[in-house]
Amino acid sequence: QNCALRDRRVVQSERLDNTPPLLAITTVILGGFRGLVADMLWLRASRLQDEGRHFELVQLADWITKLEPGIPEIWSFHAWNMAFNVSVMMRDPSERWRWIQNGIALLRDQGLRYNPREPSLFSEISWIYVFKVGGETDFAHAYYKRRLAQTMHTILNGGSFSGENVSDDVATQLKDVEGLDSDVMAQLDSLYGPLDWRLPESFAIYWAARGLEQSSREPDLLCERILHSGLETSFLKGALDFDPGTGRYQRTNNFEILPGIMRAYDTALAERPTEHKRASYARFLPRAIEILQQAGKKDESRRLAQRLEEISNED
Repeated sequence: QNCALRDRRVVQSERLDNTPPLLAITTVILGGFRGLVADMLWLRASRLQDEGRHFELVQLADWITKLEPGIPEIWSFHAWNMAFNVSVMMRDPSERWRWIQNGIALLRDQGLRYNPREPSLFSEISWIYVFKVGGETDFAHAYYKRRLAQTMHTILNGGSFSGENVSDDVATQLKDVEGLDSDVMAQLDSLYGPLDWRLPESFAIYWAARGLEQSSREPDLLCERILHSGLETSFLKGALDFDPGTGRYQRTNNFEILPGIMRAYDTALAERPTEHKRASYARFLPRAIEILQQAGKKDESRRLAQRLEEISNED
């Protein structure tokens, strides 16, 4: 990774616009030595990582981002360390959650400030929501899910989101607290939803979709895969019954999301067909067909079975 960063530094040495005064002064003072200092810090960071000294890495990585803020991999490294390495060193779930949020905020509020059109940073944010918050590998995962649901439940005054007539106060809270643009949320609901914005999958879909917007010539594959995966999970368990008072958190199928999933896959296959996309679609459809049949939705299950046959017959 360090070699890749050095290769990119040639084009990252120019003056950065809209930088905080401290960063601007630092880059001017160091001049051509900026890259050399960053290299030395990276070597130190590698040793600390190998030794598992993740707390010390936090400050060191912060210095590196100030020296080379235009290199996306630095932000990803720093955020990953906080969300995945430092967080698991905490015994208190609330402290773990704080470090996960720190990692997300670092990418969202700072990394994207200097690299606003870098799809990999969007996919990194999405992946934290998918794996760390939405997954079950961390013993405190249920706590994370409830905390996210509680925050959005409060902002949206009950959890429901309507793209129409969003008040200025709600739009401001969504932006300030979670970095969400209410207009983008409304667009995603129109394309794929309705999404339940109290769920981590909805956040993953949001950031993956934002990353796809920044893809220059071809869609960013990781963002695309996270988008499709998030939509599938939203169908399988995207309807949330949440009670902040009792802590009840129960998820069931969200049948309304199904047309959006099919639209997303069909559009992706039409624009840039690959065997991976076709295989992913073909793996999802049988499971969806079974769920629809169990729910007594025979017409919809037949429609999906027909689409599965079409995909299977495509070259």
